[in-house]
Amino acid sequence: MDQNRKDTIIREIKYWKDNQLLPDHYCDFLLALYSEGEIEDDETDDVSDKKVRKDVSVFPVLFLMLNLIVVPSVVSLVYFLNVTISFFITLIVITLIIVIGFYYIGSRIHGMSVEYVLGVLLLNLLLISIVIIEQWIPNVWLSLVIVLGQLLLWLYIGYKRASKLLMAMGVIGILVMLIAVII
Repeated sequence: MDQNRKDTIIREIKYWKDNQLLPDHYCDFLLALYSEGEIEDDETDDVSDKKVRKDVSVFPVLFLMLNLIVVPSVVSLVYFLNVTISFFITLIVITLIIVIGFYYIGSRIHGMSVEYVLGVLLLNLLLISIVIIEQWIPNVWLSLVIVLGQLLLWLYIGYKRASKLLMAMGVIGILVMLIAVII
């Protein structure tokens, strides 16, 4: 085979590898075959490494940071300030809209793992429900039953979705609740 034809084939195989038209190991094999072992692995991996670094998104970190700021700040605002009922209800409704919006944006628009986004949503809903329970339900045992119901719901959703994360969150939550009851 003449050198011009080999160079054309090698360029085409590199194009396939860069655009992921074939798996990398197939392209590496074909490159080694047609170049007779002359092409180094570093030459073929440079473009694919740049492509991987380019696809990294900032949104998951931003998603986590916003969730760590919004709900705890609302919880602390309600606990430490003497707010009226109308302001309290407005604040909770706005927080619920924001949390559900984060869920939608994270799972649907940015394609984040539904398991992760659902876990964050359920955790935020638990915190919001604890704030509501503390404000309106004076009976401690009824509050514990409501929280236990939410944690059992986490276990059920985790079982149905085969999500180890949600099941672990449910078990850890139940354990923390039991320790809090004992102490």
